[in-house]
Parts: sequence; C-alpha cells; structure tokens
Amino acid sequence: MTKITTDLYSLKAYEKFSGTLKNLISRAQSLTEFTKLAKTDTEVKRLKEKARGEFEQIYSLLARHFDLPYLPVYMPLRKKVSVRGKAFASPSGFPTEVRIYPIEAPGKPYEEWHPSDLTYSSKVAIFDTFTHEVAHILEAKRYGRMGHGQSFKKARREIEEVLREWGFGDLIRRVS
Repeated sequence: MTKITTDLYSLKAYEKFSGTLKNLISRAQSLTEFTKLAKTDTEVKRLKEKARGEFEQIYSLLARHFDLPYLPVYMPLRKKVSVRGKAFASPSGFPTEVRIYPIEAPGKPYEEWHPSDLTYSSKVAIFDTFTHEVAHILEAKRYGRMGHGQSFKKARREIEEVLREWGFGDLIRRVS
C-alpha cells in the first residue's frame, strides 16, 4: 500500500481550504459577490485544488484496494440544499465521477440565501460525504445498482473498516 502521510490523515489541505472559505463567506456582501470571489480568488482556487487532491488520493487507495475504476473527484463550490455529494452515473448506471460539496446551505429557496447563511463542511462531515459516495461506487460495482439499502450499507461498512485500519478512524463519524 502507498504510504499515507500525516497530512493526509488529518486532511490538512482541506482544513486550510475550509479556513479560507470561512473568510470568504464573511467578506462577501451578497451571494453573487461570494460566487465571484470564489471563482476569481487565486488562493481559494489553489487551496481547493489541494483539498480535492487529498480526496482523490484517498479514492485512488480505495479503488486499488476494492478493485474499483479510477474516477475523478470534484469539489464544486456551488451547493444544492438537498445534496451533500453525488456519484454521477453514466446512462448505464455506473458512476463516472465523485462530487463532494464543501459548502452547506440553508433549507430555504436559493433566492433567499445570503452569504451569512452558508457554512463550510467540517473535516468529519466532508469525509462522511466522501465515504458515502465511495460506498455507492462499490455497491454499483458489486450489484449493478446504487441505492441506500442493505447492499449499500454493507459496502459502507467495508469501506469504513478499511479506512479505520489505514488510520482514518478519527474522521469517521459513526459506525454504519
């Protein structure tokens, strides 16, 4: 197995990125301004890419362990209220990418959002979302479907067990 660094165990890049998001949220006067700042601030873009890379590295390790296909991991800054992550699927139903959303938003219509309504996901929350999406990929590989039934729960438990063995236990929210 590839050597896992202390920085990766602690999601150090994500931690720096989330601190920058907190600052960006507090500076923005409107949602439009937040979006513009997020898209144009070179430090935000650099830190987001490093944070995304951490998750892609962990996914690659899991993919090798479970014989999953390589899939890109994306971390969009836009946020849908009801979605924390997504394993995007092809028309055949197999996942083609993993998306994890680092911004959490209120449960009200988008038009009513203000920057002060936005929060960034903690390391534990974003890792939980990531683990959830990888479980969908393992489930799709084994059973040809994605859902939240027993096959998903089994896949999630197996992934969490491996992540604990590798030293990521502090980032796992709960036992599935």
